[in-house]
Amino acid sequence: MKLVTAIASSIFGLLLATSPVYADGFIVPNIGVNFGYDVGAGVMGYFANHVGLRAGVQYFRNFERTGGNLLGLDAGEFNFYRGCVGVLFRF
Repeated sequence: MKLVTAIASSIFGLLLATSPVYADGFIVPNIGVNFGYDVGAGVMGYFANHVGLRAGVQYFRNFERTGGNLLGLDAGEFNFYRGCVGVLFRF
């Protein structure tokens, strides 16, 4: 039985980004939908027969339209990392 396993992920798709915009004392939602991707890696392992830990990090980024390359896309300004740690239970 394996005790430690490496995890990798990559997803391309639509990224919904929202942020509030303040105008004349009112909050107006600013919603943008962009094409983006995320890449992640992590590890999970069991320190007992039925209990373990999982940890990982993911990087998110959007694309912007440009006319400067063959695909017409370039890396955008919206990017961030997300990390997670969790407890695993195996039955």
